[in-house]
Amino acid sequence: MLNPFEFGFVRTGVISPELRVADVEFNVAEIGASIRRAADVGASLVLFPELGVTGYTCGDLFYQSLLLERARSALSTLARVAAETKIAAVVGLPLLQDGKIYNCAAFLCEGAVVCIVPKTYLPNTQEYYEARWFTSARYALLDTIEIDGTHVPFGADILFRATNVPGCVIGIEISVHHEIDSASN
Repeated sequence: MLNPFEFGFVRTGVISPELRVADVEFNVAEIGASIRRAADVGASLVLFPELGVTGYTCGDLFYQSLLLERARSALSTLARVAAETKIAAVVGLPLLQDGKIYNCAAFLCEGAVVCIVPKTYLPNTQEYYEARWFTSARYALLDTIEIDGTHVPFGADILFRATNVPGCVIGIEISVHHEIDSASN
């Protein structure tokens, strides 16, 4: 059987599991099951939706400390699943850092949270109100965040190695939602 790594390829899964708004326990169980299924079909890296740990549409619930605490603690659970399956994962969640809430993507590999990337460009027009709840990465004062007693790199300009995939360097950006007006194309 051919090994895709020998040719510079990475088998990647993009998964949008069933989620429940503000139900971190349910969402983490769904994300964990999805990581296991992705590993079963040979994926080395799996990507999940923006704010998938809590759901994107929590609104003012993002201000609730209990929701933020549960989202942060979910990283340990998901990192363990990533370690068990030998897969790298990118999961989205809100994180409190230095008194501000950030819309983040966490990179998990080999049982650890490797880095946290906060979103830089927050849409704040039409149905998007992200600037109401979140702070842009541009305003982050610290370049590390404490997760389970470990200082993890925190920032929008981080490149890192997926140690489970030889030669794979990863960068993450959480993009702004744009709708394309098909009538003008």
